[in-house]
Amino acid sequence: MALTYAANGGDLRITETANALLHLILVDLTDLFALCTNLGDQAGRGSTTDKVSRVDLDDAMTTPAEGAAVAVTDPTTSNVTVAIARQALRRQETDLLRITGASSMFSLTQEFLARDAANSIVIARTAQIATLFSTVANTVGTTTVDLSVTNIYQAMFQLQTERNRPPFACVLFPEQLNNFQNDLRGESGAVQFEAASAAMLGAKGPGFAGSWHNIDFWSSDQVPTANAGADSNGCMFAAGAFGYKEASAAAMLRAAGSELVPVPEFSPAFIELQRMPAEATMDAVYNYYDGVVELEDERAVGIISDR
Repeated sequence: MALTYAANGGDLRITETANALLHLILVDLTDLFALCTNLGDQAGRGSTTDKVSRVDLDDAMTTPAEGAAVAVTDPTTSNVTVAIARQALRRQETDLLRITGASSMFSLTQEFLARDAANSIVIARTAQIATLFSTVANTVGTTTVDLSVTNIYQAMFQLQTERNRPPFACVLFPEQLNNFQNDLRGESGAVQFEAASAAMLGAKGPGFAGSWHNIDFWSSDQVPTANAGADSNGCMFAAGAFGYKEASAAAMLRAAGSELVPVPEFSPAFIELQRMPAEATMDAVYNYYDGVVELEDERAVGIISDR
């Protein structure tokens, strides 16, 4: 009688092999910080909170009578504040898992940690910016109704009415983008959609979908819900609508204690590695300090449509 895999495999073979390929599950790495104003480094400034002064220079000259003194007109001033806070993610691996691993098997290597940390930062800060969409006062669209070309025109017209200058950015939930593109299929000529070329994707990064009427369209699954989850709250905005602050990790790189994975001097992120001998584990903690703020409400329009 022949030896068979079915009968003898349990004794003579391993249950399964580990493929050399590590397949990465789909993840949305749209980075909205690329569309926002960098408000500088908060490290070493004595506070977690930074005040951004605003001034409204829209006073026109008057026509005083000959020989008369011109009255003093003060510009309107205001401010907004942005506070940085810690963002963190912790990974942990047991010694037994690491010891039994082969070269082709998954482990928390420094290469993996660097990629994982970068992904976690992008996802976190994009979510922070997207959360601000719900605070925008002006909105277009109709609850539970698919996004249309008309809605996009309405958002563009609203920004132009407020005297914003293009180009504009439009960040939509994937289904919102699908609905817009579907409605756009009937348009042709000067109003057809300009799909993102390979060169444009490389220049603008993940999430860029294309341009239309001097509007750059982005897709992100971090776009928040509206109306008890029935809708998505996308946003079209001009430069200066949103801003962010980061704090460099330079001071932490000189701290004693656990091993810190080297990062550039002014990087706002660092990875801290620490062995836990009692548990026989290796900990990796990603740290990042940032904050976001809506700088000016008139520079943005919320886009509400069916999710």
